Amino acid sequence: MLGFSECQECHAVIAADEEAFFDDKILVSPVYTVSYSSSSGSIFEALCMTLLSSPHWTLGRAPERLRSLALHDQIGRVDLVLGDRYDMDESIRRWRIFIRSGYRPSVRHLAGKGAKHRVLVNYYAGSKELTLKSNMVRHLRRALRHPHDIIPPTYILKPKCRTDERSKFLEKYFAIDSSCLNVWIVKPSRMNKAVGIRVMDRPEEILWYIDRNEERGEWVVQKYIERPFLLGLRKFDIRSWVVVDPKFNIWLWSEGVLRTCSEPFSLEDLNNDLIHLSNHCVQEKGPNFAVYECGNEMWYSQFQDYLDFLHPGLNFREQVIPTMKEIIKTCFDAVKTHLLQSVSGEFADLLCYQVFGFDFMLDENFTVFLIEINGQPAVAEALLPAFTQDCIDLLIRPMFPVPPTTSGTARSRFDLVSSGEKPLRDPCKTPRNGNRVSRGQPSGRSPSSSRRQRSWPTSLPPGFF
Repeated sequence: MLGFSECQECHAVIAADEEAFFDDKILVSPVYTVSYSSSSGSIFEALCMTLLSSPHWTLGRAPERLRSLALHDQIGRVDLVLGDRYDMDESIRRWRIFIRSGYRPSVRHLAGKGAKHRVLVNYYAGSKELTLKSNMVRHLRRALRHPHDIIPPTYILKPKCRTDERSKFLEKYFAIDSSCLNVWIVKPSRMNKAVGIRVMDRPEEILWYIDRNEERGEWVVQKYIERPFLLGLRKFDIRSWVVVDPKFNIWLWSEGVLRTCSEPFSLEDLNNDLIHLSNHCVQEKGPNFAVYECGNEMWYSQFQDYLDFLHPGLNFREQVIPTMKEIIKTCFDAVKTHLLQSVSGEFADLLCYQVFGFDFMLDENFTVFLIEINGQPAVAEALLPAFTQDCIDLLIRPMFPVPPTTSGTARSRFDLVSSGEKPLRDPCKTPRNGNRVSRGQPSGRSPSSSRRQRSWPTSLPPGFF
């Protein structure tokens, strides 16, 4: 198996032999080329390595190397790009390096005979409208009448800016009664891996901390969930993986992981990240890492065993998963016009998909709250092989057919959350556990036609496939 850690510029670019085609029998075995970036994350490293273990895939130039080429340079046919999402906008808009014309008889079952060659890219333009914390908050506010039913009260602040939402934050802070400790969590909008996150309870400290960190741009100040649902006295969050395919179908992987903290939950020590931040990169530094769970990770089935023992009557898959799906649909509906950029303009010759990591929390009443969305998530090591194979079956194999193997194909663990050809959700539907995700009108009333929620396009642009 190839070791990508030894090659910093490995990129898998998957090209097809123009003579390869399929009838009842494979007459010529196709060969595709993939462009892989070593900074694209563990999911795509595993995906690329799995593909390259097959004789039907070959490795091409890395995306960062393609950017240095002139537009007229011939680099060979590119089929699949597994790039770093932080560089994709610049790469596509300025260099258009993945756009190539030509004909691909080997994918005529999708594109039609003589169709224009398209490239499958692991990136949706406009996805930053969800993955940047401040943007996510803005869109959910516009989309929902009661956004605080699915996200805690949140305010967007800018360093040394007196016209931001700090006055609203202070008004909310002093309006909270003394029954809670008034704890807030402060997060830089564009950072990940818990960088810059602080838990605080004094407004002057919050404003001072933000104002002295101008280089990090916008911040979100969010009401801390002071009474979370605990796992053996410890805090946890829920990481789930969502895929949006080229047809705008939204898929939730049926497996997920609870990321647990190593220390007992307490509001008396707000400076201890091992109590409050369940990120793997934080917890692995603690003395009790992996003492309670292997890698501080618990699977859904293990969590249900815990519930059955200590909280009879609570069912994770029946009470939590449906609400998670409703929230996921709500989020993508809020930014659908931005994601549609991926089928127009500079992106018209691309077929796009993206993997998202949705992080949720439960409060003591088993109510689900969305915390944030990651645009380039990691997958638990134990789940990575299964997730990788399911992504290949869902996204890659239908577009890049290869001769069938003798071994049977396992059932995919992806559940369809929403079809791209139908409305994402009923705008007045209320999830089973009571979280309201209505827009424009209270639950139970029909919205007026002028405020009725628009759906995804009923048909994709001509020639999309």
